[in-house]
Amino acid sequence: MAPFPIKSLQHPLVKHCVNLRQSAAYRHEMQSFLIPCRQQIQELPEKLSLLKLFSLEGHPPIRKAEHCLTVSQEVLKKITGLVSPEPYAAILALPQLKPTRYERLLICDRISDPGNLGTLLRTALSFGFDAAFLLPGCVDPFNDKVVRSAKGALFHLPLLFGDWDDLLLLQKQKGLHLYQADLQGSALEETSFSLPLGLILGNESQGTSWEAKKCAQDVAISINPSMDSLNVAIAGGIFMFTMRASCQKMTTTST
Repeated sequence: MAPFPIKSLQHPLVKHCVNLRQSAAYRHEMQSFLIPCRQQIQELPEKLSLLKLFSLEGHPPIRKAEHCLTVSQEVLKKITGLVSPEPYAAILALPQLKPTRYERLLICDRISDPGNLGTLLRTALSFGFDAAFLLPGCVDPFNDKVVRSAKGALFHLPLLFGDWDDLLLLQKQKGLHLYQADLQGSALEETSFSLPLGLILGNESQGTSWEAKKCAQDVAISINPSMDSLNVAIAGGIFMFTMRASCQKMTTTST
C-alpha cells in the first residue's frame, strides 16, 4: 500500500512536527524530536528505529520506519521550517545513551547558540570525549538547528543533564579534574592535564559561571592581543584536540 499523502498544513501530524521543532518542553514531553536532514536519517544506527518518516511526493522511503508518509512540498516546508527543505524528514525517539567511562567529559555551561552547541558535541565525539554534561541555560540539544550542526553526534555521544550540585557530585564520584576556559588562565600549551578530566566551556558572551571559577583550573588559549576572545566552538575544538594529544602522550609515556 502506498504511504498516505499529507497535503493539509492543518493536519495534526504537521502541527505535531512544528511543536517538536519549536518547543523543547514538548520534545521532552513526547520523548521525541525532528530530524530535517536526509544524510543524518540515512546514517542513523540501524538499531534506532524511526517513529515516522516523511518523504516528499515522488521520493521513495530511504529507510524503514514505523510509519512512512508522503507529503507535499508546502507541508515539508512547514514541518522543517526551511525555505528549501531536503526531500525527507523524520521523527525519532530521544536517544537514551549512557556513558561507559568518564575519562574525558565535555561540560557545557549556558551555551546558548544552537550552532555552537551542535559543533561542540560533534567535536567532542570526534576527539574521543566520552560524554557531554549540559548545565542549566544551555540550548536544548534536540533543537533542530543543534541537530543539523551536530551531524549525527547526538546518536553516539551520551548526554548528561543536571545542575552544579549534580556536576560536583559526579566530580567527586569519578575523581574528575576540572578545567575551564578562561583568558586569565595558564597557557594551554604549557598545561599538564590529569585524567579523568572535565572541560568546562562557558556562555558565548559571559564566559563560565562563578561556580566553575571555584572548582576548576583556569586554562587559556594564547591569541593575538588585538583580539579579546575566540568563538566558543572554535576554542572548544582547540581545547579538545590539545587535551586528546596530551592524554595520548601521557598514556604512551606511562606504558
